[in-house]
Amino acid sequence: MFDFTKRAKRVINEYAQQEAKRLGHDMIGPEHILLGLLREEDSVAIKILKNLNIDLNELKKEVERRARQGGNTLLIDISPNPDKYQKIIDYSKEEAKRLKHNYVGTEHIL
Repeated sequence: MFDFTKRAKRVINEYAQQEAKRLGHDMIGPEHILLGLLREEDSVAIKILKNLNIDLNELKKEVERRARQGGNTLLIDISPNPDKYQKIIDYSKEEAKRLKHNYVGTEHIL
């Protein structure tokens, strides 16, 4: 069993939902989780992206642009896209296990 770090929980439970709502989507998908990761400025995921010389502002703009192209109508109750959302959670746990970590952090979600 893996515990999610506070940052990881915040990304998937708060920020992803806020990003979906902000973009007018009715389901949480990978794009919203990535945008949520970009909001956790001091996270391991951000350090990884910076080490790869990825321009975080450009990444955010591109994710938002693509998300808007396939946008859904906003509904009051935003729920995760069950398949995509669960795959991200499962892959995050697998990555933590592969790295022999006993937690799931932003780096595993990325």
